[in-house]
Amino acid sequence: MTVGRSRFVPLLAAAVIAAMITLACSSTTNPAGDDVALDGYAPKSPSAAIKAVSLGTSSGDSFDPKRTGTQFPKGIDRVVVWYRWSGADKSLQIDNVWYQEGESVLEQGEAVEKEAGDAAWIMKLQDGGPLDEGSYEVRLLENGTVVTTIPFKIGD
Repeated sequence: MTVGRSRFVPLLAAAVIAAMITLACSSTTNPAGDDVALDGYAPKSPSAAIKAVSLGTSSGDSFDPKRTGTQFPKGIDRVVVWYRWSGADKSLQIDNVWYQEGESVLEQGEAVEKEAGDAAWIMKLQDGGPLDEGSYEVRLLENGTVVTTIPFKIGD
């Protein structure tokens, strides 16, 4: 089943925006730091501000460093992307765009406003139900330019 954009939690949903702001602004969104980074997916360009990335699932609205990977079981209800940046211009905009089976289903982002930090962003359905099985990816962009893409699967 193809998921339309409207089934995913929009960026401005009141209950979720508070969690996203907390996650996006916190310097401790991932206490494990780069130890759980997916090294193969870090941006290759030395000029990229994003230095480390990871992907996982969790039981709440935060990044769980114990549940990282790119293959997730059927029935999960959220996926969380985490990234750390440094050496950024304070006008840097970091966005993430989530895709399911090649179709954009959710766009999120922030103006980082500081030289270094980390953030975590969540993809989940508005109704809180499980995400559909299939192929997904999340693209991380700096000022509109894709700096890395992390493909992942849910289910077999």
